[in-house]
Amino acid sequence: MLQCEICNDRTQFFSMLGESKGQDSSKLLNTVRNAALYFLLYTRKAKDFQSEGLYVSLQLFKTMKQSTAKTGSRVDRIYDQLKQMAMNYKFRPGEPLNEVELAASFGVSRTPLREVLNRLVAEGLLDFVPRRGFSCRPLETKMVFDLYEVRCGLEMMSTKLATERATDTELAHLVTFWKTTSEQFSRYSPIECVQCDEAFHDRIAKLSGNTELVRALKLVNARAHYLRLISMEQETFRQNTCAEHHVILAAMQNRNVEAAAMCMSAHVSLRQEQLVEVIKEGIARLYMS
Repeated sequence: MLQCEICNDRTQFFSMLGESKGQDSSKLLNTVRNAALYFLLYTRKAKDFQSEGLYVSLQLFKTMKQSTAKTGSRVDRIYDQLKQMAMNYKFRPGEPLNEVELAASFGVSRTPLREVLNRLVAEGLLDFVPRRGFSCRPLETKMVFDLYEVRCGLEMMSTKLATERATDTELAHLVTFWKTTSEQFSRYSPIECVQCDEAFHDRIAKLSGNTELVRALKLVNARAHYLRLISMEQETFRQNTCAEHHVILAAMQNRNVEAAAMCMSAHVSLRQEQLVEVIKEGIARLYMS
């Protein structure tokens, strides 16, 4: 891929190129570019790559870019899969993750794996303790209760802003979406119900027009996903969810900001004793499976 003929001193070029060993594709591409620029800037006779006898194949850059894109897509794929595993507690709470086994299972080195794991730590789905490594977040009552308090505040804010800012047409589309969904809700699996529920709340957040609010809610909802899944297995919970969404939408269409926010608060809030029962059920399933 790389062809070069260097008329003068070649030491600097090969020294810089030698630094590329072990680098990923994007870093290697930058190393080659820097080596080429060295000759352009510091060789007196250099007018272009050809005049100095240095030829960097355009195909190299094309190949490297393609390789970088493939690496990026691979990391994204690993991220999506590990995120789903963390959201659904496929790793037992508090137990260290085996990085060697995970890297082997995905067919990658530990470098891209750690990039993904650190990203999930930043999103609150995993924990990291020095000298102990990565682990899944514990299912603790205080942590879950705090999470639901934050979720309640964010959902109320998104509902207020959406009620104020969304157009009549946008609200009508949201009403149509949930009307169509609710007609099939009783026949959906718990996972499908959670997906529809999350989509409903995500649409309201987007209607708020506040991208930071949307981002924050996505992070919180990802951490609450497992508990919502357990709750959605109860027929009563599914029926209440469906009916409460209609009440929220009615208040939003009437542009009653306070009523819409209060309906949303009542909808997402769970009493502490309810949370305790859901957590107990969740932990029991993790250790019985």
